[in-house]
Amino acid sequence: MTAPDRAATQRDADEALVALYTAHYYSLVRLAALLLHDTAAAEDVVQDAFVAMRASWRRLRDPNSALAYLRQAVVNRSRSRLRHLKVADRKAPAPMPDAPSAEYSALNEVERSGVMTALRGLPRRQREVLVLRYY
Repeated sequence: MTAPDRAATQRDADEALVALYTAHYYSLVRLAALLLHDTAAAEDVVQDAFVAMRASWRRLRDPNSALAYLRQAVVNRSRSRLRHLKVADRKAPAPMPDAPSAEYSALNEVERSGVMTALRGLPRRQREVLVLRYY
Protein backbone atom coordinates (compact mmCIF):
# COMPACT_ATOMS: atom_id res chain seq x y z
CA MET A 1 0.00 0.00 0.00
CA THR A 2 1.42 3.37 -0.96
CA ALA A 3 1.72 6.32 1.42
CA PRO A 4 -1.20 8.27 -0.15
CA ASP A 5 -3.41 5.15 0.04
CA ARG A 6 -2.45 4.64 3.70
CA ALA A 7 -3.21 8.28 4.49
CA ALA A 8 -6.62 8.07 2.77
CA THR A 9 -7.44 4.85 4.63
CA GLN A 10 -6.40 6.46 7.91
CA ARG A 11 -8.57 9.51 7.21
CA ASP A 12 -11.53 7.24 6.47
CA ALA A 13 -10.93 5.36 9.72
CA ASP A 14 -10.68 8.62 11.66
CA GLU A 15 -13.91 9.90 10.15
CA ALA A 16 -15.71 6.65 10.92
CA LEU A 17 -14.40 6.70 14.48
CA VAL A 18 -15.47 10.32 14.98
CA ALA A 19 -18.95 9.43 13.71
CA LEU A 20 -19.12 6.47 16.11
CA TYR A 21 -17.92 8.62 18.98
CA THR A 22 -20.43 11.36 18.27
CA ALA A 23 -23.35 8.98 17.92
CA HIS A 24 -22.65 6.40 20.64
CA TYR A 25 -20.31 7.82 23.29
CA TYR A 26 -23.03 8.59 25.85
CA SER A 27 -24.81 5.26 25.45
CA LEU A 28 -21.50 3.44 25.92
CA VAL A 29 -20.75 5.49 29.05
CA ARG A 30 -24.21 4.60 30.40
CA LEU A 31 -23.51 0.92 29.72
CA ALA A 32 -20.18 1.06 31.56
CA ALA A 33 -21.68 3.12 34.40
CA LEU A 34 -24.36 0.48 34.92
CA LEU A 35 -21.66 -2.15 35.23
CA LEU A 36 -19.18 -0.13 37.32
CA HIS A 37 -21.48 2.12 39.39
CA ASP A 38 -18.94 4.90 38.81
CA THR A 39 -19.38 7.49 36.06
CA ALA A 40 -15.76 8.66 36.04
CA ALA A 41 -14.46 5.10 35.73
CA ALA A 42 -17.07 4.44 33.02
CA GLU A 43 -15.82 7.41 31.00
CA ASP A 44 -12.24 6.12 31.34
CA VAL A 45 -13.28 2.66 30.15
CA VAL A 46 -15.08 4.06 27.11
CA GLN A 47 -12.18 6.33 26.21
CA ASP A 48 -9.79 3.37 26.45
CA ALA A 49 -12.08 1.33 24.20
CA PHE A 50 -12.09 4.08 21.55
CA VAL A 51 -8.30 4.42 21.74
CA ALA A 52 -7.89 0.67 21.33
CA MET A 53 -10.30 0.66 18.42
CA ARG A 54 -8.35 3.45 16.75
CA ALA A 55 -5.15 1.44 17.08
CA SER A 56 -6.72 -1.73 15.68
CA TRP A 57 -9.01 -0.25 13.02
CA ARG A 58 -7.03 -1.88 10.17
CA ARG A 59 -7.67 -5.33 11.63
CA LEU A 60 -11.42 -4.79 11.80
CA ARG A 61 -12.93 -7.16 9.22
CA ASP A 62 -16.28 -5.43 8.89
CA PRO A 63 -16.41 -1.69 9.65
CA ASN A 64 -20.19 -2.02 10.02
CA SER A 65 -19.64 -4.14 13.14
CA ALA A 66 -17.49 -1.46 14.80
CA LEU A 67 -20.26 -0.53 17.26
CA ALA A 68 -20.66 -4.15 18.35
CA TYR A 69 -16.89 -4.37 18.76
CA LEU A 70 -16.93 -1.20 20.90
CA ARG A 71 -19.79 -2.46 23.08
CA GLN A 72 -17.99 -5.72 23.69
CA ALA A 73 -14.75 -3.87 24.43
CA VAL A 74 -16.55 -1.65 26.96
CA VAL A 75 -18.12 -4.67 28.68
CA ASN A 76 -14.80 -6.54 28.76
CA ARG A 77 -12.89 -3.53 30.09
CA SER A 78 -15.57 -2.94 32.73
CA ARG A 79 -15.29 -6.55 33.86
CA SER A 80 -11.52 -6.23 34.01
CA ARG A 81 -11.84 -3.09 36.09
CA LEU A 82 -14.23 -4.83 38.50
CA ARG A 83 -11.84 -7.78 38.83
CA HIS A 84 -8.96 -5.41 39.49
CA LEU A 85 -10.93 -3.57 42.19
CA LYS A 86 -11.90 -6.86 43.80
CA VAL A 87 -8.26 -7.97 43.99
CA ALA A 88 -7.14 -4.54 45.22
CA ASP A 89 -9.76 -4.66 48.00
CA ARG A 90 -8.64 -8.14 48.99
CA LYS A 91 -4.98 -7.11 49.09
CA ALA A 92 -5.56 -3.76 50.84
CA PRO A 93 -3.77 -3.43 54.17
CA ALA A 94 -5.89 -3.66 57.28
CA PRO A 95 -6.69 -0.28 58.80
CA MET A 96 -4.74 0.72 61.87
CA PRO A 97 -6.67 0.34 65.11
CA ASP A 98 -7.97 3.53 66.63
CA ALA A 99 -5.53 4.97 69.11
CA PRO A 100 -6.41 7.67 71.59
CA SER A 101 -5.10 11.10 70.74
CA ALA A 102 -2.53 12.98 72.78
CA GLU A 103 -5.26 15.38 73.93
CA TYR A 104 -7.33 12.47 75.20
CA SER A 105 -4.39 11.12 77.18
CA ALA A 106 -3.63 14.55 78.67
CA LEU A 107 -7.25 15.14 79.68
CA ASN A 108 -7.45 11.65 81.09
CA GLU A 109 -4.37 12.33 83.22
CA VAL A 110 -5.87 15.61 84.50
CA GLU A 111 -9.07 13.80 85.46
CA ARG A 112 -7.14 11.00 87.16
CA SER A 113 -5.07 13.45 89.19
CA GLY A 114 -8.28 15.25 90.22
CA VAL A 115 -9.82 11.97 91.39
CA MET A 116 -6.64 11.06 93.29
CA THR A 117 -6.61 14.47 94.99
CA ALA A 118 -10.27 14.04 95.98
CA LEU A 119 -9.57 10.53 97.30
CA ARG A 120 -6.69 11.79 99.42
CA GLY A 121 -9.04 14.36 100.97
CA LEU A 122 -11.47 11.69 102.21
CA PRO A 123 -11.27 10.04 105.61
CA ARG A 124 -9.38 6.72 105.61
CA ARG A 125 -12.47 4.43 105.86
CA GLN A 126 -14.36 6.21 103.06
CA ARG A 127 -11.23 6.10 100.86
CA GLU A 128 -10.92 2.33 101.55
CA VAL A 129 -14.56 1.76 100.59
CA LEU A 130 -14.17 3.64 97.28
CA VAL A 131 -10.86 1.99 96.44
CA LEU A 132 -12.19 -1.51 97.20
CA ARG A 133 -15.37 -0.82 95.24
CA TYR A 134 -13.90 0.77 92.08
CA TYR A 135 -10.26 -0.27 91.95
